[in-house]
Amino acid sequence: MNLIAVHSNKGGVGKTTCVTHLAGVLAGVGMRVLVIDLDSQANAAVQLGLDHAAIRGRSIEALLEDPDLDAVASALPTPWSDDVRVIASDTSLRLLSKQIVADGQDSARPWLQEIVEEFAEPDSAWTPGVVLFDTPPSTYDPFVQAALELADTLIIPSGTQRHDIDAVLRAYEDARLLRQAIGKPEPAAGVILQMLRETTLTMMELEQYLSDEFPLPMLGWTALTERVREAAYTMADGESARPLTWQPERHASSRPATNVCWNYTEFAHRVISMANGVPVEPMSMPDFRQRATLAA
Repeated sequence: MNLIAVHSNKGGVGKTTCVTHLAGVLAGVGMRVLVIDLDSQANAAVQLGLDHAAIRGRSIEALLEDPDLDAVASALPTPWSDDVRVIASDTSLRLLSKQIVADGQDSARPWLQEIVEEFAEPDSAWTPGVVLFDTPPSTYDPFVQAALELADTLIIPSGTQRHDIDAVLRAYEDARLLRQAIGKPEPAAGVILQMLRETTLTMMELEQYLSDEFPLPMLGWTALTERVREAAYTMADGESARPLTWQPERHASSRPATNVCWNYTEFAHRVISMANGVPVEPMSMPDFRQRATLAA
């Protein structure tokens, strides 16, 4: 299994959006994907089409508190694909995080590792090829630390503000130091730039991301404007929410939505290549100019 953490210590940069759309791409090419939501806001399950009634009693918090619960059985299939399953979060996870810290424990890694290992057992009823950790924006959270320690691939979503570049570097350095403390090498890591608002980067700001001096490769870029995000989760009557990248032909009439699907597909290819140790060709300035032109 490839364990991939999607993390930034800055809020509002689209971590959950990245996780759900990446899951949609990977399921579309036949991969099994397990999404583990470690954010007490519990948005990942809802964006993947699950309702709160289905989650009750089968959340990550319930698994951590009751070792007799079956993690594989608790992973809920999404209504639109059995190849994407979710271990959901709920608001009580925040309290459990505080309790772990109060008890003097450095990380929730032993609990999270045990859950993941259940899926890898030979007699597991369902084994994913990829595990995606959706994390809250705090490196001090013991579940974030566990995900960064376990995952060998780190994806850092970034927004378009000037200070976002610094946030990317801090997230990577936090992960590197956490792993160094337990004797693990630094993670394979890369950035996805998500234009979450109707703003644009100046060429000077963008060149900082794409320069040879920037330590992390740019793996993808997409323009997630309000119009595109509405298309992602607004479905016909009786249909559940699903990522824009699942069955992208449904959005063929929308040029912005089609471009998002295309960009996320390229991003997913780079992510899986990186996770498998294959050299990745990051985005270049000409790549970005082409995407920006198409998205206009």
